[in-house]
Amino acid sequence: MYRFRSLKYLATTGVITGLLMVCGYASSFIKIGVGCLQLADIIALPLITFISGPMILFTNPFAMAFADIMGGYFVFIPITIVVRILMFVIIRILEPYFHFIISHFFAVLPVLIIYPPYTYFISNFDYSYAITALINDAVQAISTYIFSLFITWFLIRINSVSYGHLWSDNDFDYLRATALENSNLEQSKEIKNNGNK
Repeated sequence: MYRFRSLKYLATTGVITGLLMVCGYASSFIKIGVGCLQLADIIALPLITFISGPMILFTNPFAMAFADIMGGYFVFIPITIVVRILMFVIIRILEPYFHFIISHFFAVLPVLIIYPPYTYFISNFDYSYAITALINDAVQAISTYIFSLFITWFLIRINSVSYGHLWSDNDFDYLRATALENSNLEQSKEIKNNGNK
């Protein structure tokens, strides 16, 4: 969370939030067969891998909830937020141990696992509606996974060639050091106060 003390990080968060909001809303007009191409998720997954810190944990759920509001899908807002948080958490847990090809695969699974049962429930247990939703979600999950891999590889490659000029988390190391110093200082004060008691 210390990164949010940086103006650069805050500004980038604002820009990416706006970008994802536009992409999320525009996605409703981009169809692949019976499903849609979810541009916001296609961009968000690579950014979770590429940008350290909690930025996308806030931007993607907010942007997708906004897209649901604009589309009139108010009933999907809670599940949309839950799914996007799960995407972020899954990638963060897996990527220290696995390649992003693996982490992104598991990150899109909540779309298939959570949305169809939820759609079945809110449709008063209408099988036909749930099956249609499952097909739509499958198209969305598969397209998101495939396109996100290319974008992730591209971002990592460009950043490597430019020696981290596109994005470097080292820019915020001084904030982490300051946060640690403040934390250690508070702990020392607390220990001293407890000792005086």
